[in-house]
Amino acid sequence: MIFAAAAVLTACNKNVIKDPEGMGSFSLDLSYEGEYKTKVSIPEVNVDEFKITLERPADGYVKVYEFSELRSQIENEGGVPLVPGHYTITAASPENAPAAFEQPIFEGSSSFDVKTGEVSSVTIVCTLQNMMVTIEPTTSFTNELIDYTVVIDNGIGTLIWTKADVEKGLAGYFTVAPLHIHVDGFRYIDDKAPAAVFDGDITNVAAKDHHIITLDAVNTGAVGGIEIKVDYTTNDIFSNFEVPGFPEVGVPGGDNGLGGDDPEDPEITVEGLELLWPANPTLGQYPLKGAYNEGEVDLFIDAKNGIVGFVVKISSPTEAFVSEVKNIPGASMENGAVVLDLLNAETAAAMTFLPTGDQIRNKTYVEFPLGELLPMITFFGPATGSVHTFEMVVTDGAGQVMSHKLEFKYN
Repeated sequence: MIFAAAAVLTACNKNVIKDPEGMGSFSLDLSYEGEYKTKVSIPEVNVDEFKITLERPADGYVKVYEFSELRSQIENEGGVPLVPGHYTITAASPENAPAAFEQPIFEGSSSFDVKTGEVSSVTIVCTLQNMMVTIEPTTSFTNELIDYTVVIDNGIGTLIWTKADVEKGLAGYFTVAPLHIHVDGFRYIDDKAPAAVFDGDITNVAAKDHHIITLDAVNTGAVGGIEIKVDYTTNDIFSNFEVPGFPEVGVPGGDNGLGGDDPEDPEITVEGLELLWPANPTLGQYPLKGAYNEGEVDLFIDAKNGIVGFVVKISSPTEAFVSEVKNIPGASMENGAVVLDLLNAETAAAMTFLPTGDQIRNKTYVEFPLGELLPMITFFGPATGSVHTFEMVVTDGAGQVMSHKLEFKYN
């Protein structure tokens, strides 16, 4: 991922509503600002088109202006009289579709009191309210694929990127809601039907996030043997998706049918990111019990660059336990495992037996006790000899991903 200099938007206009006799007035300083660390610039925003909503809660008074209209009325008519009292004022972008290309949404508000014979100074800073999504294919992806489409929706709006859209750096904007991604890839040797398809979800979302979706095609060693990897990045979230790729075309020889033996998984090392379990330093299979001694199943995450992503994937043959865990708000299913995103606000608000949310976000050292969670499995009567797996996937601020599968056997 390549980040260019930050793009910063600022604009400012100031007007004064004058003071007719016996009335009050206010000055309005309206600006907008936003920042993304990205090579894609944010479209210019015309503050004159912002919608201004002025309200006096005491009696339900509401007046809506376009900022240019408000400024014109002030300049041409000598001011807008206001009854003394308490007011709220909101400024917002004129367009607010749930999904649209090149449509950042800005909004800001303030409250103030109008007093007879005085000018009340009011400042509104409109900040970004939606999320930006850009697509960045790698060279290997574009070399292997003749065409592709990327479809993203947030449940209330959908955007479709063609290959040409991606090549020109088209940015999509979505109101804040979980995003679903669908990718169809067409290879050069057979462009009639998608040779690889990807579906994934982004659930940890917030205003001002920039989700960068990287598309990568990896040659698997056979003609047409390609898979797609999707990696998306926000300002504080890093996650990886691996997608089944093109059907492999085997050749004689080797256990894998591709002319060679199955390669061993390459060793992946990370620096400054470690899972520690003092009672079980090898992280080997551990007995599942109804209760543990204090500290026996306390884990520790040492993340020198801070924790920006923490997902736990729970697999268990005890269906009643799985059913209970998947009812946790924000939980999802992946290949039969319950996936808990511990930075998901909905999950964090509901969970009490694991550290979540701000307890781990950006922390460099976190205690992660399993003493309350593991005994829950025994409550549901696991079968003798059954193995229950907890996969810990931690991402740090440098984009490194650490994954460990911890197995607990019930005897």
